Amino acid sequence: METLQLQTILKDNYGLEGELKLLNGFEDLNYRLNGADGRYVVKVVSGKEKQGLITAQNALLEHLSQSDDGHKFPRLVKTQSHKAEVLLDSDNSRMVRVLSYLDGEVYAEALQSLEQIANLGQVLGKLDNALMEISAVNLDRGDYEWDLKNSADSAKHLKHITDSHRRSLAEYFFQQYNWIVAPALPKLRKSIIHSDANDYNILTDGDKISGLIDFGDAAYSQTINEVAIALAYVLTNQDDLMKASIALVAAYHEQLPLEDLELELLYYLIAARLCVTVCRAAYSRSTNPENAYLLVSEEPAWNLLERWIALNPIHFQNQLQTACGRSTSPPDLELDLANRNKHLAPSLSISYDEPIKMSKAAFQYMHDAEGRTYLDCVNNICHVGHCHPRVVEAGQRQMAALNTNTRYIYDQLNEYAELLSEKLPPGLDTIFFMNSGSEAGDLAQRIARTVTGNHDTLVFEHGYHGNTIAGIEVSHYKYNRQGGPGKVDHIHEAKMPDIFRDGNKEVDEYMRDVANILDGLDSSGRAPAAFYAESLLGCGGQIELPAGFLEQIYHLVRATGGLCIADEVQVGFGRVGSHFWGFETQEVVPDIVVMGKPMGNGHPIAAVATTKEIAAAFDTGMEFFSSFGGNPVSCEIGKAVLKVIDEENMQESALANGNYLKERLQNLATDFECIGDVRGRGLFIGIELVKDRVSLGAAPEAAKSLVNFARKRRVLLSTDGPMNNVIKIKPPMRFNQSNADQVIATVREGLSRHQLS
Repeated sequence: METLQLQTILKDNYGLEGELKLLNGFEDLNYRLNGADGRYVVKVVSGKEKQGLITAQNALLEHLSQSDDGHKFPRLVKTQSHKAEVLLDSDNSRMVRVLSYLDGEVYAEALQSLEQIANLGQVLGKLDNALMEISAVNLDRGDYEWDLKNSADSAKHLKHITDSHRRSLAEYFFQQYNWIVAPALPKLRKSIIHSDANDYNILTDGDKISGLIDFGDAAYSQTINEVAIALAYVLTNQDDLMKASIALVAAYHEQLPLEDLELELLYYLIAARLCVTVCRAAYSRSTNPENAYLLVSEEPAWNLLERWIALNPIHFQNQLQTACGRSTSPPDLELDLANRNKHLAPSLSISYDEPIKMSKAAFQYMHDAEGRTYLDCVNNICHVGHCHPRVVEAGQRQMAALNTNTRYIYDQLNEYAELLSEKLPPGLDTIFFMNSGSEAGDLAQRIARTVTGNHDTLVFEHGYHGNTIAGIEVSHYKYNRQGGPGKVDHIHEAKMPDIFRDGNKEVDEYMRDVANILDGLDSSGRAPAAFYAESLLGCGGQIELPAGFLEQIYHLVRATGGLCIADEVQVGFGRVGSHFWGFETQEVVPDIVVMGKPMGNGHPIAAVATTKEIAAAFDTGMEFFSSFGGNPVSCEIGKAVLKVIDEENMQESALANGNYLKERLQNLATDFECIGDVRGRGLFIGIELVKDRVSLGAAPEAAKSLVNFARKRRVLLSTDGPMNNVIKIKPPMRFNQSNADQVIATVREGLSRHQLS
């Protein structure tokens, strides 16, 4: 564009002269004209196909100039011959329009206040009320990507987001939009809206909104989209998301009452606009990396999305309903419990003194039905995060295509078995698939007994390996507790190597205990089928085994002809951070590995991995068959989990965030005598609470009190250990440093209150 050519057109057609300064813009060229009689905005619009749209925008501006707030919107300046635009090129490819220039400080650079936000809501409400009076002709933008009703179309740009963690966050909200918002779009009222009240289109004068500029994105769309778009920008610099949202929505509602369904969907519409922003920015970076204006909203949008995922959508909706003068109905927890007790056995326990009714979850957060958000620090089963979009999509896609059993041949089974075996040490390349860790543990014992011809099994005290009969038989944590059936003769308990509680007991003393068990079997003419143990002991109290301990036990057991089974249900798949498998921390390779639901992110899938030689010896002629173990849906989900772990660097994240949390907890112990020990590895950490560090008397009541206090502070913890005095922390792998700080603050406050009581 030759500035001289444009100046000539302005002089000849508008009688305007002055300096032209190029302004930031997304598609069209925008200039500020500093003329002798004032300032103007000169817009150069490209494309004959936009003529109908430009005509509609001109009509919109003409209409608004007659409204009560007409001075807050640009006024169309016509030529000396009363035309709304002038052709710039002989081929009609570009046209020139002139608008009045509005004074004011852009919102992005203003001192933002709740009064200002409320005034913006009022201005937008009045604007949309006025726009309801005009026709939608030529402002139904069709598939225009910045029209929020088309926000799902921006998902095609997800591939341009290079940060896999952020990409999955956007994927999550696109999924929510498709499930919750898209089906409801036809039910929402539509009208013409500004459709781009971003922080560079809003002008301020103190606590007042002095103007709203750039109607280039005006569209006939869902009315509530106006509010969603404005909040997507306004909230980026607000500490209290709820107060700011209420301020804008309540003021808008006073001018243009909002409907219940609009308020119900607003949370997801705001997220959708943020996702459009980050996706378009990623795409723009790949095509036009030098245009900084295209990226100006990207980082604030990402920061808000990270905070948005932790905001309970029910809380957001309820607060806005109340602000608009509508009542909300909290859940009746007593009725819910009564209904639960009608059909469920009393042996099915409930967490916490005050039970929680959950409604949704996302990554490391859980949302209850009353509107509270909880940081989940105990659900290792949802390994890569609650409702991870890649895992959800994989299951949905395959469920719509094929689900059957392993008596048929299908690619998903072979592909997943190959990917899983690549994560295991060489030789552990034969996989059996099942539906639960308990089932996998049963099979592991069957294999060991069949291959060795022996029946006796060596286990650790306080170990846990499943809820089936065979699982309980090898689980001291179950059979030796209240109501347990007691130990059967073929199970032999080795002392749990609790270095903290046993003081200076040498590892050799634990090994002598194992050797004595094996010697006793040998003297009676028996030999072990297997040594079955968790690689780090969960129910034992998040115990990390002494260095070299498993290596010595494996050597002794194998010398007697027994097999070594590693239970990786809780600690496998990168949770320990330093290694992908817990057994790798001991520098051993087991004969059999047991895996459970974390490999499917909570989906019912499990596996046993062993060697070809052991698998061949197990093939006695009796078929092994698990009806739906290894079905195509489970395999696709399992593949997705492995890919997410790798792409989002979850093992490395577990190490870094786990080390950070553990170090901070150990520092906390200097202030609290009741913290006896902090132990574990990666995101598998235990805090043992004691009465004092001299007697080491267990403090289960303090542990219970802390867990229930944390629940009130919306952090989900639990207890473990032989005396229920160990706080266990094993969150989804999306757990981050900010989450760790929240845990530290909660534990500190909870212990302070306990010590004062």
